[in-house]
Amino acid sequence: MAFIIIICLVILSVFAMVFYHRGNRYEVIGGFTKCSSPLVVFDFDGTLCDSFKFVLEGLELVAQRNGLAPLTESEKEELKGMTSTELMKRFNIRWYHMPGLVKEMREQISLRISEMKAFEGVGPMLSTLKEKGASIGILTTNSAENAQNFLALHGLDSHFDFIYGGGSMFGKSKHLSKILRKTDLNPKTDTALYVGDETRDIVAALESGFNPVSVSWGFNSVENLEKAQGKKVITDWSELYSYL
Repeated sequence: MAFIIIICLVILSVFAMVFYHRGNRYEVIGGFTKCSSPLVVFDFDGTLCDSFKFVLEGLELVAQRNGLAPLTESEKEELKGMTSTELMKRFNIRWYHMPGLVKEMREQISLRISEMKAFEGVGPMLSTLKEKGASIGILTTNSAENAQNFLALHGLDSHFDFIYGGGSMFGKSKHLSKILRKTDLNPKTDTALYVGDETRDIVAALESGFNPVSVSWGFNSVENLEKAQGKKVITDWSELYSYL
């Protein structure tokens, strides 16, 4: 009996690993081997793309499926103060739900890309970064295709050296580390920024060697971002240049 239990546990462990890696698989558009310092990598949703409304609609569908009451207006605002882990608890989402949920959210977003807007000043900011000699990329848990289509619709795609997207919500640090390896950048001597709007973006940046920069207009509250980052959150794109 003990032998059978061990075999079952091994099989379940292998299954869990395969399931996790499938959900954490990224796709790349462009190439980051040609990048140089300064390197500025952006998150997509909530940082460049104003998609909170659409993500919120997806979360409300999850709430309905889990038998939770519809969100009130005050609860919707409270979501900005929650970490990703707290959001999962609020909506009764288990880790094994994540690959399917993230896939469904990407599919919903792909159908509504034309409705989404870029945050104010994104275009001029990207042009200024290029003038300063920066390499520019995106690392997102949204699909690389969604990000590329959005950028093309807004005439922003030519600014980017690469788009790296499609993995799980909690695997960013590994992929930021991969970007550093591929570009041969040394975070001790080179400038490498990861610009995001959530506390998990900050954690991923710090774990990988990137310098985190948080924006005030995204999914997480300024208070939570400043607490996690240990420094002031930027409220205007012009403040980003001081990090270069």
